Parts: sequence; C-alpha cells; structure tokens
Amino acid sequence: MKNKILYICIVSSILPLLDSSVINITLESISITFNRSVEIISWGITTYIIGTSIGIPLVPYLSKQYGSIKLWRFAILFFLIGSFICGLTSNFYLFIIGRIIQGLSAGLLIPLVQVILVSYFGKENARSTMALVGIPAIFAPAIAPLLGSIITEYFSWRVLFFINIPLIIHVLFLSKKMCFTSEKCIQQKIIFFDIMLISIGYALSLYALFQININNYSIRNLSTFLLGIFLM
Repeated sequence: MKNKILYICIVSSILPLLDSSVINITLESISITFNRSVEIISWGITTYIIGTSIGIPLVPYLSKQYGSIKLWRFAILFFLIGSFICGLTSNFYLFIIGRIIQGLSAGLLIPLVQVILVSYFGKENARSTMALVGIPAIFAPAIAPLLGSIITEYFSWRVLFFINIPLIIHVLFLSKKMCFTSEKCIQQKIIFFDIMLISIGYALSLYALFQININNYSIRNLSTFLLGIFLM
C-alpha cells in the first residue's frame, strides 16, 4: 500500500504542475482552433492560476469537514472533468470554464498531497516521503514545454488534456481501499463568508499582478491589487 500511496501522491502533484506549464507552448495552436488572439487565449493560463489560488485556502476547512481522502477523490475527479471539457470542447468559453475547474481542483490537490503523506506515513517519515514525491514534481515544469511541443507537433493540443484522463482513472482505482483509521471528520460550521473573502482576495490580487506584469500599470489594477490584499 505504501508504494500505491506514493504513486497516487506523485500523480496528484505532477498533473496540476504539468497543466499549468504545458499550455504556454500550445497557445498559438489553441488560438487557431478557437479563432482568437494569443492574448485572449492566455486567459486559459490566468483563469487556471486564479482557480488554483481560490482552491488552496479551502483545503483546511473542507478536509476537516469531509476528510482528506474524500476531498482528494472529489478534487481529482473534478480535475478529470475539467480536462475532459478542455480537450473536447470547440467553444472558447467552455474551454475557459474547463480551465477554471482544473485550477480549482489543482488548488485542492497541491496541499492535500502533503496532508495525505503526513496522515499515512506519520510526521516522523513525512520529510523523506515528501522528498520522494517532490523530485518528480520539480522536473514536471521542465519537461512540460518539451512534451507540449512534441504532442502539438505530431498530434493535437487536445491530447495534452486527454492524457490526464487514464492517469486519473488509474489512481482513483488504486485509491479504493485508501483510508486512514486515525482521521476523523469534524462536523464544524464552515464560515463561508471568511472563505469567500480570502478566495476573492487571492483572485483579485493575482489578477492585478498578472495585468501589472504585462506592463499595464493602471490605477485600476493597482487598486484591485490593494483591495485583494485587504480582503485577505
């Protein structure tokens, strides 16, 4: 079971990193498919990052409410749905929705990997297991451009999203017996207003930084950034 847990965590950490990096190489191909400019298609990157930033602060609340395993299964299944939408759709707006779904799922998966490792292996072995999971995750963003170039050149950019599907189905199958007897779900009242403020703050500040990064130093973007920081 130890090796299965490690494999599941490696896949769960690599997929979000690959999907956040690989689209940079495929922007031109995607823009041709949807008949949009590269600048417009780049919203596929922005919405993914914003979705991730919204998902991350939800993990502490949701994992206590439902348990890390149930939340992980939901997140990885949600990531599969987002990948399927992005790979199949011929509508640009559905593509963006798929990227938002992927981003939200990635925001849940990234911290959940650490939670699962600590829950299963214990705090004393967490550092070594995190290192084993972290090594492939380090190389994922470096491999993504090469992988994206090869697949886009010889196949289609859609394949980059469809690749996720068999991997996710495989880890879901392996996780059928995965549970932690020591893990208890705490039925607590989730303060949705606080979560909403934090998530909106993350999204606004990240959006403003993205706009500022492309030399759009407007008062509106600076105000948006400050508002996001205030809400967090």
